Amino acid sequence: MCIGKETERLGHGDWVRAGRRHLERNHGVCPFCQQSAPERLAGELNDYFDATFLEEEQLLARLEQQYRQDAHAIRQWLDQILLAPARLLDVELLQHLKYRFEQGVTINLYRMENKRKEPGLSVTLESLADDLCRLGDLVAGVNQQIVEQNRLLKQLHEEQGRLIAEFWRHLLDGEFAPLLQAYHLNSREYTQTLLELDQRITQCKQDMRTLEQERTALTDSLITIQPAIDGMNGLLEMIGMHGFVVVPAEPHGYRLVRPNGTDALETISDGERGLLTLLYFYYLARGSLALHQVADDRIVVLDDPTVGLDPETMHFAARVLRKLIGLVRQPESRIRQLWILTHDPRFLQDVTVHPFRLSGQPLEDESFWKIRKDRHGSSVERLAVIGF
Repeated sequence: MCIGKETERLGHGDWVRAGRRHLERNHGVCPFCQQSAPERLAGELNDYFDATFLEEEQLLARLEQQYRQDAHAIRQWLDQILLAPARLLDVELLQHLKYRFEQGVTINLYRMENKRKEPGLSVTLESLADDLCRLGDLVAGVNQQIVEQNRLLKQLHEEQGRLIAEFWRHLLDGEFAPLLQAYHLNSREYTQTLLELDQRITQCKQDMRTLEQERTALTDSLITIQPAIDGMNGLLEMIGMHGFVVVPAEPHGYRLVRPNGTDALETISDGERGLLTLLYFYYLARGSLALHQVADDRIVVLDDPTVGLDPETMHFAARVLRKLIGLVRQPESRIRQLWILTHDPRFLQDVTVHPFRLSGQPLEDESFWKIRKDRHGSSVERLAVIGF
């Protein structure tokens, strides 16, 4: 007879395990029948409890641990649902089923713990299948209702769109049909009119460009520098410069002639050349030689106009610039600003001669500045009195 198999058949594992402990203390006396114990009894008991019993005990521990994990996962799932329940969910029923589930889990865990302490104890776990099925059916039913409502809402939006489209189609094909026909007719007429206007505007712009080109060509053909020649000769006479005069030359130029009638181009000095350049610039500053540019506003800048002039022609140049300054002060003048840059203090004194100037002070409409340059750079200083 195998003690292990008989123990399993009779279900007396706890009783046999307790007797095994007494066998070790009774010095060979069988704890079950109080007679001399067979020699193989201790070995068979050790084999049974060292292998089979230990294996079953570990299996029971694993089942209990798995049961705890599964119950915890279900409890978390139910808590998440109750944290933000759906509108269609029967919350009271779900809470009741959750309570029944937790009670059943608590009872079963208690029984498993007793079974683990007394392996021979026969226990029966409470069945939670019905409660879990009801929980699953409850959640699945709510999900199905949500799906159905979403389908109805989608269908409602589609029906609303279809209704709106049919409504507008009814209006457009019925009450608004004459108005739409009139609109389309007028729209085509307006579109045609706008197209014709765009074409006319394009043609007018082209005609304007053509006329402008013709006007410029006619203006150029009428240009004459005779007024500038007469003015330069008048200035030469006024400043006392009698070394040459300016006469017209074809087609729109001029040439220099000495008082004896000979050409002065080859014999003109650098000072006379600089003075003549200043005279021509004077007339350019007054107004362009092209008639269509006479009304343009301008800022005139003369950078060191005394370069290459001898003292006599420098004096003549100063008189020309005083006349230009007087022209700038006239209200109808198109010269808005006049800048004169020079290194010559005597030329500056000669140019700024004015009957109303007191002690070299600037007049109200003028200012004088000094530019200093050193190894650090340049600086500009406004002067209270004319001078270097």
